[in-house]
Amino acid sequence: WITGVDVCNSSASFCTVDLRDGAAGSVLWTLPVPATGGVVKTFNPPLRLTANTALAFDASAATSTLTISANGFKSKV
Repeated sequence: WITGVDVCNSSASFCTVDLRDGAAGSVLWTLPVPATGGVVKTFNPPLRLTANTALAFDASAATSTLTISANGFKSKV
């Protein structure tokens, strides 16, 4: 379960970032990330990932540096 994501874009190009349920999985959320800026997103309710599957991301454009941090928890359900 993903409860929040922070994205920082140090490049001069706007991009969007797709959060995916695994490397080839479906897009769970798309975040707009401004050039030389960032975005903070809190998910309430949290985004649910498939069990034992990594959170993956894809940027829509080439960037010099894109930093992504995610918060979440593992559910027993």
